[in-house]
Amino acid sequence: MIFSLADHIEQIKAGTKTQTRRPSDKYKPDKLYAIQPGRRKPGIPDGKILIRAKIIEIKTPSPIWYYVLDADAQAEGGYTPESYEKLYEKMYPGWEKRYAYLFEYFTTEEIEMMEKDPNKGFALYHSRKSQQLRSSPDPGKPADELEIAKSGITASPSQVEAEKEKKEK
Repeated sequence: MIFSLADHIEQIKAGTKTQTRRPSDKYKPDKLYAIQPGRRKPGIPDGKILIRAKIIEIKTPSPIWYYVLDADAQAEGGYTPESYEKLYEKMYPGWEKRYAYLFEYFTTEEIEMMEKDPNKGFALYHSRKSQQLRSSPDPGKPADELEIAKSGITASPSQVEAEKEKKEK
């Protein structure tokens, strides 16, 4: 997966960038992907990202012109919703549908451990996955692909959680 901004790669490695939005749906949950610093460049040697979930976002008419909440904009690399949407619109003008990928960074050593010793790898992978599922918008559903649209505004993972809390009250 290509991350053209140098600081994004450092944020991924630090665990502060955990989401990316793309117009393509080619990335699949529960698969590892190389982190490429540019088109036709090799992946970084330090590690890879594991896609945890894929969420379809559909642009709909709305009085609010941006579609991500503060938490999602932060997870995209420390943006505000406004600055993130301006950047996305500049990169993908006139977008109508996009995919939000929630991911986790694994070091090369962790990946090798998972491949070498399936029991340790399984424990690491599922320990992290269970932490992710506990914070998932709907732990009862598989976090592979969720199509979410709500009253004219595309719902982000944070919005889904807020709606779920409202319903529980």
